[in-house]
Amino acid sequence: MQDFQRRFIAAQQAYAAGNIAEAERLLDQVEHIGGPNADAFHLRALCRKQQGDLASAASLFATAHQHQPHDVQILGNWGNMLVAAGDHSAALAKYDRALEIDPGFADAHYNRGLALHRMQRHSDALATFDWLLDAGHASAKVHSARGAVLKDMERPQEAIAAFDQALAIDPDRKVALAGRARMALETGAADAKDRHIAALQRSQGDRVLVLGIVQAMMEQGDNSGLDVLEDVLKQDPLWLEGHHEFAKMRAEIGEGDAYVDHIHEAIGRFPKHPGLYEALAAVQASAGEFEPALKTLHDGERQCGAQQGWLFELARLEGECGRFDRAAAMLAPLPDTDLTRCTRGRIMLGLRRPDEAGSLLEALVARAPDDIVAWAYLGLAWRLTGDPRHEWLSGQPGLVQARALDIDPAALTDTADLLRSIHTARSHPVGQSLRGGTQTRGRLFWRQEPQIQALLQAIEASVAAHWASLPPRDATHPLLKHRGESLAIAGSWSVRLTDSGYHVAHIHPQGLLSSACYIVVPQEADGPDKAGWLEVGAAPTELGLALDPLETIQPVPGRLALFPSYMFHGTRPFAQGERMTVAFDAVLSR
Repeated sequence: MQDFQRRFIAAQQAYAAGNIAEAERLLDQVEHIGGPNADAFHLRALCRKQQGDLASAASLFATAHQHQPHDVQILGNWGNMLVAAGDHSAALAKYDRALEIDPGFADAHYNRGLALHRMQRHSDALATFDWLLDAGHASAKVHSARGAVLKDMERPQEAIAAFDQALAIDPDRKVALAGRARMALETGAADAKDRHIAALQRSQGDRVLVLGIVQAMMEQGDNSGLDVLEDVLKQDPLWLEGHHEFAKMRAEIGEGDAYVDHIHEAIGRFPKHPGLYEALAAVQASAGEFEPALKTLHDGERQCGAQQGWLFELARLEGECGRFDRAAAMLAPLPDTDLTRCTRGRIMLGLRRPDEAGSLLEALVARAPDDIVAWAYLGLAWRLTGDPRHEWLSGQPGLVQARALDIDPAALTDTADLLRSIHTARSHPVGQSLRGGTQTRGRLFWRQEPQIQALLQAIEASVAAHWASLPPRDATHPLLKHRGESLAIAGSWSVRLTDSGYHVAHIHPQGLLSSACYIVVPQEADGPDKAGWLEVGAAPTELGLALDPLETIQPVPGRLALFPSYMFHGTRPFAQGERMTVAFDAVLSR
């Protein structure tokens, strides 16, 4: 028995030291001496999880549990393995069983909270971490995890307080340092750069923090950080996320066609690396450069051979270029997923086959009733075929409204002055709908300037009044099925358009309600041409559909336009002047 214990302890020590092979060798000896043993199965399961062999780990956890069904450590670690496998629901079941056996098992509560957060069950996750604090488990990791949840719940000041509490307990906690730095960046705080540098000192080589430093510098109007990012990419030319972010930053400072030169240079060094072609094509497509994106992928195929997954993107790009017949033929052999079905529906609209588009998309929303993109294209199909359900979806009175904010004109002028000071970019961002203007970075409504907070307060009151005035609850309607539930404002930003600026028709796939709040408008907006007006319900021009907007809204300072996120919307260009708005999405509180 002593030899058995000695070898098992040695196996535990080898595992803790990261020597997995030695731990497994010792476990072989343990099992040879003592036969089947729950602790040995448990430790071997942890070894297999560490090696990435999750299927074997799952089998070993199950065997260990059979031998000791009331061991909460086995259940807890089994749950952790299931999280690593992406099966969060099954993981919750293991944590819940462990807590039935031992309601005070703090690790199970903590890991359960992390799983709930990953499942976007933010309120449940917050309640779990709050329980831990109330039970006396006020550790740095609990405060840090709680801060991450509060961030995703759009409660920035509470998130900041939680990260600060974590750092008060453990000033070197990497996750808390990174989270607090990100909050500084998102809120436009002056110390965002310094916080990212401090976090990077504890997490050497963390590329997300490097990007944060550069973004914080650009937020202050200092573009010199781009030189640092360029040097990092020269040292690591296969950092794909870095290439994408660097391209977006270069576009925003007005580098024109040169904004992707660094990716071309990397391809020149590594012509057989498919990821570089994917990164370049993704940036080009985001910028609306669909023909160059197609060429990039075809160049990649010639250099690297046909790549799994590229056929869908090639077909999608053919559709964006208006070659709908070719796109349809390329999509035909692909599996029928939600993504391919939605794209097929869009292609059918481009081919002037709205009946077929409607059939495809009706089946999709029946299967995925919260797919905002599918609802957007289905609305167009129903409108083209004269289906009365289009009126039910987009034409009910009150779905589109313009409301006057309760805000003083002088306060609005002060807000405009503040917004101008934070519009530091020179050109419109890649992947956004605006043309001929700039967009603020970060979360506008997370900033603490009095002008921003006063505007937010007025907007929240107007959104609440709009939500209360909508038609009655309808369990089958993508928006009205949520009547009676609570909303939260997410993803806020400001857009400043100048001479000839406009928005192309687009939707907001992550929202329920979308918006445009007018701060400054061009003088032309009062004219008969409706220059700068918002158009809601018109089809994207690239589809070539003769569909006029369902609603047009005149921009007036202090006016808030609200409409369902599945309705396409854009603006008419104006010849001269300034058009400044604040926009956001309203989503369900979670």
